[in-house]
Amino acid sequence: MQNTTQSLPGSCHCRNVTYTLDWPGGLPLSLRKCNCTFCTKHAPAYFGNPKASLAVTVRDVSALTKYEFGTRTASFHFCKNCGVFLFATSVIDGHAYAVLNANTLDGVVPSSVAETNFEGENVDVRLSRRMATWIRDFRMTLASGGA
Repeated sequence: MQNTTQSLPGSCHCRNVTYTLDWPGGLPLSLRKCNCTFCTKHAPAYFGNPKASLAVTVRDVSALTKYEFGTRTASFHFCKNCGVFLFATSVIDGHAYAVLNANTLDGVVPSSVAETNFEGENVDVRLSRRMATWIRDFRMTLASGGA
């Protein structure tokens, strides 16, 4: 079986934040849904792969915001212009990992989503899971300080 990488574009609604995901393998994506109160209210479908590569570009840096809760081991990134939740990042041992909200992919409709429960995970287990399943090659380019 041939190992292929697909480039998948995505963005927030207003396109202030755009990204290109280089995804090893093909579609469909293996999606996860967390059942914590934050994720229940936002309804993201998460996916990641430590062999994937994610390049994010932010046009107006002042319109990108983040939210942290609970253990403060992850930051959830939103566009303030259109309100879309794009991705979460976690810095582990000085390295940034990311997981994407599949609903922000352009032209890809998430299908089956497995529900998972991360409530009650201790911090060490949580960080180990992220290192094993989140996107390891994550870069963000900040294009400007404002429009």
